[in-house]
Amino acid sequence: MGYRDDPEARSTLHAAFTGLAFALVFLAVVAGISFYWAAYLSGGH
Repeated sequence: MGYRDDPEARSTLHAAFTGLAFALVFLAVVAGISFYWAAYLSGGH
């Protein structure tokens, strides 16, 4: 009755978590670059 008995559901769940992890890493990188550039440009360069 649970998704643990269904390998396809487990695979789908794993893919969803993997996609979420990649999205979080991507957002973190983009935010970090944006923050770096904002600090660099506003630093009176």
